[in-house]
Amino acid sequence: MRHPAALARGVWRALCIVVLLGVAGFMALAVAVSPRPLPPEPLTAWWMRQLLGVLRVRVRCSGSPAAPDGLVVANHVSWLDIAVIAGLLPGRFVAKSEVRDWPLIGALAAAAGSYFIRRGSNATQALTDRMEPRLRAGGRIVLFPEGTTTAGDSVRRFHPRLFAAAANVSAVIQPLALRYGRAPAGRNVAPFVGDDAFLPHLLQLLGLPGLEVQVMLAPAFIAKEERGALARRARAAVADALAETPSEPFAPAVAYGREVVTIAGQGMPPPRGAR
Repeated sequence: MRHPAALARGVWRALCIVVLLGVAGFMALAVAVSPRPLPPEPLTAWWMRQLLGVLRVRVRCSGSPAAPDGLVVANHVSWLDIAVIAGLLPGRFVAKSEVRDWPLIGALAAAAGSYFIRRGSNATQALTDRMEPRLRAGGRIVLFPEGTTTAGDSVRRFHPRLFAAAANVSAVIQPLALRYGRAPAGRNVAPFVGDDAFLPHLLQLLGLPGLEVQVMLAPAFIAKEERGALARRARAAVADALAETPSEPFAPAVAYGREVVTIAGQGMPPPRGAR
């Protein structure tokens, strides 16, 4: 049986998320009907920071993004990864095609400008064709080259075909490593792997006092090699960041909703009223 404080906390946060989903719906509508092109990235970043504030996810960062554009590649632990990265480095995400069919979430992901990929080489070429113009124009794209989530204790092989667009345009590649803290009693609650169901996982997070995640930005590099070499280099950078103690101290933990985050000189406004 849940502790009364955890239950009350979970109910309150669930109500906040319902409100946030309503706000997201209005934002998606605004992007769709705006007479002028309305960039979805700033809106998505704002919304993700509100979500992290509701869930009391505290973010610690080391390193700075090398550029406001290029390809960000990260290890994949949880659906929370998207909120954490989007809140810090606004960009468009590459998601599996199944996400498009999820109720409400699929529509929101599409409105945020996500790129959806199906399995198969032809689908990968289509994705590359869509990514190249954005990278050439100075946009930022975020993807998880492992193609699946892990428990966070290892980094799987990065799929080289996902680096084709970056190789074709000599884009900046920014490796990023994510490491989540543990809940009370040492529970590793952040990973969302295998047959995990979204709703039970979310309900578990809603009852926690908070959760901490470390974001480690490894040195970026220019994509001047073929895609296989780029995938291996990026994977090694992420794995090294997870394995080594950072040489520079982490910035103080940021609890969205209480403080202003500053990453590479860019202030990020906190959300309101999350308990």
